[in-house]
Amino acid sequence: CTPNQLGAVFVSPTTAYVPSGAGFLCVGPGLQRLGYGLVDAAGNFSMPVDLSNQRSPVASYFSVGRNVHFQVLYRDPMNPLGSFNQSNGLAITLEP
Repeated sequence: CTPNQLGAVFVSPTTAYVPSGAGFLCVGPGLQRLGYGLVDAAGNFSMPVDLSNQRSPVASYFSVGRNVHFQVLYRDPMNPLGSFNQSNGLAITLEP
């Protein structure tokens, strides 16, 4: 990610590959915003996820055995292809 920019994490039970901004949206139908924060000076983004809130719209995505897909959308103001971009998609399988 572009260092020191605002980023938003999206999560979905499905995948996609759709041109968006200066990159590709990899999270598919059912996507929800999980949270947002700042990309650090090294271009890394991390965010704690509280799985204890069962009333969250994404709580059903986090059950044992499910594949969950994540992606960060971040500001990319110097990119000539668009003012925002996406990280690579990340897929995880939740285990007990």
